[in-house]
Amino acid sequence: MTAASDYAETYDRIISAQDNYNQAEHSPGFRTCARHTERLRMCTGPSLDVGCGVGFAVQYLEEMMPWDDTYGCDVSPVAVERARARCSDDRIGLIEDGRIPYDDGAFGLVTSFDVVEHLDEHDLPMFRDELRRVARPGGLLLVTASLREALAIDHLGRNAHRTVRPIQWWLDLFDPDDAAIDCRRCETLLWIRIR
Repeated sequence: MTAASDYAETYDRIISAQDNYNQAEHSPGFRTCARHTERLRMCTGPSLDVGCGVGFAVQYLEEMMPWDDTYGCDVSPVAVERARARCSDDRIGLIEDGRIPYDDGAFGLVTSFDVVEHLDEHDLPMFRDELRRVARPGGLLLVTASLREALAIDHLGRNAHRTVRPIQWWLDLFDPDDAAIDCRRCETLLWIRIR
């Protein structure tokens, strides 16, 4: 896997320097949760948002869902610190060495918004497997993937979207039960029931 410090340094810099990462209206997770609130309410908790950034989706789920336990985790220490200030301190974890810091099968809903396209392609199978590992059988995994390059370039001179692939590639990787394309945002939304 790409060194976690590479991802952490990239997003520490971005979150510290770009105001839009610190505003709910620019949070892909917040927007997706708001658009799909009714469907998400049919899930069971607890929930985990992987790549939670500064915690807007975690906060939304905490306030809007019928279950009590809502968690988040991120690879960026800066994001984790800001999410802990926004949400319950003990509900936000730090991803280290590519491992999500929670037990196998701990969550009824696992989300990951606007994360997978930011990872190097060779890291995606491990990331997918980690998402599945922390979801319980019968639980739901909800992932969004951008289908276009980002407008932003990271501090290493690379496009912020490191893996840009057509929808069929993402369908093959995640094998979802349901998928939708948001043409305006050029992203796909994948709903995966854990068996």
